[in-house]
Amino acid sequence: PVTYDRCRLSVELVCGVGRGRKVVMRTGACKGSFLRRLLRSRCVLALVVAALLAGLSRLELAGQSVGAHLGSLLISPADARKASSRFPRMPGAHVRQAPGAFQFPPLLPFVQLPSPAPAPTPSPSPTGRAVHPPAHAGMRAPPEVFGVARTMWLPPRTSNSVKPAVDVPRPPPREAVAEARWDTLVRPAAVARETERLAPLAHTAPLLPPQQSPAQQGGRASPPLHGLLERLSRRPQPSKTAVVPPGAKPVTSRTAATGRARPASRLGARAIGEMPPPPGSYRSNEVLAINLSAAGLAKAREGNYQLVERIDLPEFGLTISRLRPPETLNAVSGRERLFELLPDDGFTLNRVYASYRPGAGRGGAAVSVAAQSGRGCPAERCFGGALINWQPRLGACARGVRIGIVDTGFDEGHPAFAGARYVYKEFVPEGGERAPNQHGTGVLSLLAGNADSGTPGLIPDASYVVANAFFADAGGQPVSDTAQMLRALHWLKKNGVAVVNLSLAGPEDELLHHAVQELTKAGTVVVAAAGNEGPAAPPSYPAAYEEVIAVTAVDRNLAAYRYANRGDHIDLAAPGVDVWTALPGRREGPQTGTSFAVPYVTAVVAVALPQSGLAPDDDPAAVKRRVLAQIDGNVRNLSGHGRDSTFGAGLVQAPASCGPPPAVAVAVNEARTAGEPWAGTVVRMADPVPRDPLVPGTWVSTVRLVSGEGVAE
Repeated sequence: PVTYDRCRLSVELVCGVGRGRKVVMRTGACKGSFLRRLLRSRCVLALVVAALLAGLSRLELAGQSVGAHLGSLLISPADARKASSRFPRMPGAHVRQAPGAFQFPPLLPFVQLPSPAPAPTPSPSPTGRAVHPPAHAGMRAPPEVFGVARTMWLPPRTSNSVKPAVDVPRPPPREAVAEARWDTLVRPAAVARETERLAPLAHTAPLLPPQQSPAQQGGRASPPLHGLLERLSRRPQPSKTAVVPPGAKPVTSRTAATGRARPASRLGARAIGEMPPPPGSYRSNEVLAINLSAAGLAKAREGNYQLVERIDLPEFGLTISRLRPPETLNAVSGRERLFELLPDDGFTLNRVYASYRPGAGRGGAAVSVAAQSGRGCPAERCFGGALINWQPRLGACARGVRIGIVDTGFDEGHPAFAGARYVYKEFVPEGGERAPNQHGTGVLSLLAGNADSGTPGLIPDASYVVANAFFADAGGQPVSDTAQMLRALHWLKKNGVAVVNLSLAGPEDELLHHAVQELTKAGTVVVAAAGNEGPAAPPSYPAAYEEVIAVTAVDRNLAAYRYANRGDHIDLAAPGVDVWTALPGRREGPQTGTSFAVPYVTAVVAVALPQSGLAPDDDPAAVKRRVLAQIDGNVRNLSGHGRDSTFGAGLVQAPASCGPPPAVAVAVNEARTAGEPWAGTVVRMADPVPRDPLVPGTWVSTVRLVSGEGVAE
């Protein structure tokens, strides 16, 4: 205790000296007298001696520091052992010191450190260099709540210094210790921060070498991380060989380098490092089993899985089993459990799709008017056709073309659909309720609207195959899922549609992607909405698939729709803001979204197709490339610098006439033998013209189309 009153200072100083003895000094003199007495006290003498020993500890005598020699003379070994027992070391702590570095003498037992272990014998390495085992190899690891002193050796700061290799720890040479710097970090492991940036540890090695057995480690079990990795390595991995049921088509993909078909990875296989999907993007109580055999279904039932429905899709080579996990598991954990029960089968989640999300623009029902017939649509309302340079006579070009639409239902009694040719089918799950049909009514009216109605369509003479795959969710909004989408697309493929209009968006789904590929390989063009999640949102599907034409929306001033998705996958732009459409209840009004831009591209593709349609191709992306190349000359660039992530190639434009552009022929020489007549081939002007000159002679010409649509020779 210290008290101070003016010039007087009262101090009681307690100083411990060996064997628990203590000296108490009290003084009540003024400051000057106090300092003189303090200098004559034993405590100051002890501090001076300690400082002297610390300085002498840098000098070595017969391999031991001078401080160690003096400490052994002043304190008996028995006293040192007692002091060490009173102040035990930190469990597992270890500090490695360089020869000649500072060492605390044993004069102060409470800071006594373990003496350095003898240098281990270096072992030769495959490279011929000596490998020095870490000094702390074989020592016990400290508990989690304690830290470990890690020593890092840094070479002298010279221009020609070289750091030692991290993988081959090498102690510094003895003559370099005087110039070397040692940095030691001691911290509790429980508060270690991952964000700390530390220098490489040149002399750091695992506390428990991996080659040691548990017996060599003193019976200790492996660290938790090692045990986890061992368990994961022993888990059965799913087979990479696809299991295809009898009569089903194997799933194949195409390499980018060679273009040859190759077997694809098994559908529904568990991917390494697979991240859980965001909540709300899948049905929480269902798992889809892909091509599950009867034995596999029986094993799933033994695991308390309930079969909800079995869907046969022979056109896609699929059989989908909707399984409901036990009540204790959700869809994600239920899928993981199925992988443990049936590691060679494929399982995926039942993804959720929305028709569209309303964004900026005038609301449809709020500003709608009663449907009018016989008056047509004024230009200020129906401005979309003028923006894409659409001519009414082009509607006849699509006569007989089958257009597939997957959307909500539509108001079949609306005046806009008078005389429309269509087939309609609903794909609503058992127990589901019908969804509102506003979205489907508007999309179909842009294509099939009667020419004399207030919402005339672009191609009213086409034939439509309308699949209602949407049902009402808990809030009454239209939603769909993977199972219903597969059933709808399978029905469209059986009906032989030439173009599919998908005004919907959702998460990535390998089953839906497989169905899209099967459609495009059959020669069907798939057009989809880019989505209304905003410019910073990730890509929406199916528009982001390579085989699909992705469409974004612009307003009447050719400005980008503010809520449209963007990305390198965007192909074309079309009117989609305040587009005048038919509405349920014999009404009509504006609607906004990328969903309503898709019908404009669908109509352009329909009139640009040849009457025989597009030929099938094993490459699922070939159909899209062929169509885009055909209408590329009619695209209006909106960015000013070519293709971009906002508008794609630009605003789609209607062709001047029906079908593909007329082919301009050119004669091409082919190799011949001397004395034989010439044989030539008439090909389209789009093909490269050979540089060889044309030689007069007897010609035999064959007319063919390079793209392979097929023409009589």
